Amino acid sequence: MQRMKTSIAVNFIYNMMYQISLVILPLITSPYLSRVIGPESIGNYSYSYSVAHYFYLFGMLGISNYGNRSISAIRENQAMVNHTFSRIYYFQVIVSGISTIAYLFYCICICNANVSLALAQVFYVLSSTLSVNWFFFGLEEFRVTVIRKIAIKLITTLCIFVFIKSPEQLLVYTLIIAGAELLGEVYLWFYIPHYVKLVKVRIRDIFIGSKEIIILFFPIIATSVYRYMDKIMLGQLDGMIDVGQYDYAEKILMICLGCMTALGTVMLPKMANLVANKKDSEVKRYLDNSMQFAMLMGSAIAFGLGSVGKRLALVYFGENFGSCGMAIEFLAITVLPIAWANVLRNQYLIPSAKDKEYLLSVIIGAILNFSVNLVLIPKFGLSGAIVGTILAEYSVAIIQTIQVSKDINIHRYLISSISFLLIGMIMYIPVKLVALVTQDNLWGLLIQIILGGSIYIVVSLLYCRKKKNFIWNAVDRLICRRK
Repeated sequence: MQRMKTSIAVNFIYNMMYQISLVILPLITSPYLSRVIGPESIGNYSYSYSVAHYFYLFGMLGISNYGNRSISAIRENQAMVNHTFSRIYYFQVIVSGISTIAYLFYCICICNANVSLALAQVFYVLSSTLSVNWFFFGLEEFRVTVIRKIAIKLITTLCIFVFIKSPEQLLVYTLIIAGAELLGEVYLWFYIPHYVKLVKVRIRDIFIGSKEIIILFFPIIATSVYRYMDKIMLGQLDGMIDVGQYDYAEKILMICLGCMTALGTVMLPKMANLVANKKDSEVKRYLDNSMQFAMLMGSAIAFGLGSVGKRLALVYFGENFGSCGMAIEFLAITVLPIAWANVLRNQYLIPSAKDKEYLLSVIIGAILNFSVNLVLIPKFGLSGAIVGTILAEYSVAIIQTIQVSKDINIHRYLISSISFLLIGMIMYIPVKLVALVTQDNLWGLLIQIILGGSIYIVVSLLYCRKKKNFIWNAVDRLICRRK
């Protein structure tokens, strides 16, 4: 089947749309939900979702990264694409089926609180059986997933505003979100026949990549410790209100980090293909450009959220989410290591099949996070969870940096990163000062955002122009084209 090649820039735009669609629901509905159902109900939902998410992860294992990498390496050969897709998907059906059954057992026999919420989340766990995003990502066909996400999220958003009017309707809210996840995966299967066919595969072939899939799963489950386990621990050791505050702070962070996630998702199959074809010079060039872009955006997000976090939470979520603002400002510290590690992971470690190196870094981060949470959450609650997350993210970034330092010129990356850090600090100070003379309302927040954005863009462009790096070259080409 013939497929048109799409440029990295176009795929990045598509994936940016994809990432925005992933967060467009909380972005639009969070101010409404925070006022209608409140922080405790949000905490209950977040807790039930976090538990269900672990079963979803076990249902997918490391298939997303493995399937993406495998398809991207052989996508020019349709017969191999058919066979590879089939063997990976059959393995996924087996594992996700077992995980769904295990989750139902948990709901019926183990769960002793909010059982109805847990049962509603079964639709989310079941969606792992049908998830084939990894296949389209491997082909660099991001348009298909973008259309699916935007359509589903728009319908979901409409349903929330129509049906959710009070805290008593939390179960309905959970059914809407979980059902939308399942519907989104079903939707993708209407496109599958245009790209690939399921073919017969020998049983032993189904398990060919099982070792690699399991190795790639360990980093995912380890990373989830400081993405989801902290919420479960907060719920068990502190209370559901803090879970709601932490969950919304993290949502703001993930919305802003959408450009980083988009960059990593787009570049992983591209880099895997370049590595498979031994195009080392192109690999290094893309790494250089990606790291500059990641640090440019990461510094803007980190210092931006650090300067407006408290006011953003009050204006956006309401007065009941004061602790959320504190969480946003401190979690902003993690943006830079997340952006840095995202490039190293998705554009070097995973494409180069350095799975053990990747695994080591996230396991250490997970152990550190879990240990810190266990000690600090009972004493300090939300603040303890934040400290654990910060330490985990920095440890992962540092370990991955050490692991790739023999093959990549890390010193050059650090020099350019320091420049963007200084630009972020130049923006941070006046934005913080403006907060002292403006009110905690929408207009005060907009003044801070416009001032900070203007300063960062101007100073960054002056720096990029002086260095004549790829960012300035891209801007220059865009200006010349419009002229």
